[in-house]
Amino acid sequence: MVNFHDPAVVAEDNLALLKFWHVVDGIFLWEFFTNLDFEWSFIQGRRSYRWTIWIYSLSRVATLAAVVGNLVLLNLNSSVGCTFSVIFASVASYLALAAADLLLVIRVMAIWNRNKVVVVIATTIWTINGAFFIQGISRSHSTNLSFGGSCKALNVQATKLTMIASFLADVSLLVIMLVGLFRIDSHRNGASATGRILWNQGVIWLLLTTVAGVVPIVFAFLDLNEPLSTIFRVPWIIAMSMAATRMYRALDDALSSNTYENLVFILASTLTA
Repeated sequence: MVNFHDPAVVAEDNLALLKFWHVVDGIFLWEFFTNLDFEWSFIQGRRSYRWTIWIYSLSRVATLAAVVGNLVLLNLNSSVGCTFSVIFASVASYLALAAADLLLVIRVMAIWNRNKVVVVIATTIWTINGAFFIQGISRSHSTNLSFGGSCKALNVQATKLTMIASFLADVSLLVIMLVGLFRIDSHRNGASATGRILWNQGVIWLLLTTVAGVVPIVFAFLDLNEPLSTIFRVPWIIAMSMAATRMYRALDDALSSNTYENLVFILASTLTA
């Protein structure tokens, strides 16, 4: 039986965490810079302006800041600046998640054609989730040096409630979105091309949210040791941001095409300025 709290095992797991996070951070950096042309196309006027591009960009930039902050934490060999780095990375991470969730909220409202009940429910879910994010940030102050010399937050287990709240919020919003799409398709006696895109995106998004959200929560509750309790937290944040922004780009491509049907006009009325 492996003693996960043995110092040698913890040091080995911490090394695995450092390598894994470097790889995940590298994947996001590749994703960020290879898709800068999307933002540039709005600046050049090659795409129709949509006010939601600001939320999309906020999610990407905040995730970039979180990744940079995380890389600093992983390679910081002194306690000097450790506390600030942890707070900075936490704020950027939760801001990225909040922006990604807001893209989902807007999509839900659009699919339900701004139904007042759905707007209130979606907004309430997002607001409550944001409150948990603020709570998570407020608990990110205690820091110390971890095995391998990297900077870390001491109160890892305090973020479990925040992760659970975020997971439940995402799943709830995705279910509401899929119900709305099913409702539209049933009224139309068949899905439009854009409707199929939205449905497929919703299913993929739900599956990704379930996998990416459940795994870090399970490991946090298992509390095998500190590295294993946090190893999937950064990948979860990056996965949620990448999913939201990738699907935003795909939807914008669909809205910019000439193949959309009535469903698109519902979406366009909300997603465009």
